[in-house]
Amino acid sequence: MSGTRCWIIFAAGDSQAYEKALGRQQELVKWLGENGVKYGLAGKLEDLDDAGRETLTAVYEGDTKVSLQPSDLSPPPSLLLPRLSFTLSSAPGLKKTTANFLALLTDEKKLVSKRPPNPPLRYKGNRVFRIEEGFVAQTGDVTRHDGSGGESIYGGSFNDEKDGLKTPFQLGTIAMANSGKNSNTSQFFVTLASDPVKLKKLNGKYVAFGQADLEDDETKRCLERLNQLADGKGGTSMPVWIEDCNVAQ
Repeated sequence: MSGTRCWIIFAAGDSQAYEKALGRQQELVKWLGENGVKYGLAGKLEDLDDAGRETLTAVYEGDTKVSLQPSDLSPPPSLLLPRLSFTLSSAPGLKKTTANFLALLTDEKKLVSKRPPNPPLRYKGNRVFRIEEGFVAQTGDVTRHDGSGGESIYGGSFNDEKDGLKTPFQLGTIAMANSGKNSNTSQFFVTLASDPVKLKKLNGKYVAFGQADLEDDETKRCLERLNQLADGKGGTSMPVWIEDCNVAQ
């Protein structure tokens, strides 16, 4: 598929717990840099052997009165999923759909909803509220974040574009979600299915306008991780959201 190349980085997990753990680890690293030498410790945490880590734990707790957990001695695991790379269709009959998607993806226009409480119309920070294993992952509700809202840059919804309805679905196809004919807003989904029977249900009902790069290892791993985050009830097993997104440079 030829067209604009884009990317999305999803994240999954407890963001508050992550920030707390990261803060604890950073405080430890700072303390070690400032005080490690006088205790005979190397200046960097990663340079310490097991004995050095035991010494660090003892002197740090004695000096700061802060109890350390074994996990504090390493950075917390990242919440970021592998990057999803994809290409938007350049079909002339999809200009309205792709323009809407790009404006929300890049946030260059800094648009806000005209409806109270006037949230920003952008994909960054949006929750992935629906994942059905072996089928789709859905996000893009820029107004309510739970699948009950959504708003296009044109105000409300806009009509289906025929070129997108004619595009056959495959694994990694990106399409507008809708609540029926001519009801596109900001919500979109990515297919997680390669089963022709499941994909056939989508053909002609949803406007497909992009395709994930299935030759890219990161993209394939992203689709696999999204699939694993389904809770079996149409939701997600933990919070999942769009951490960042933009066009490829």
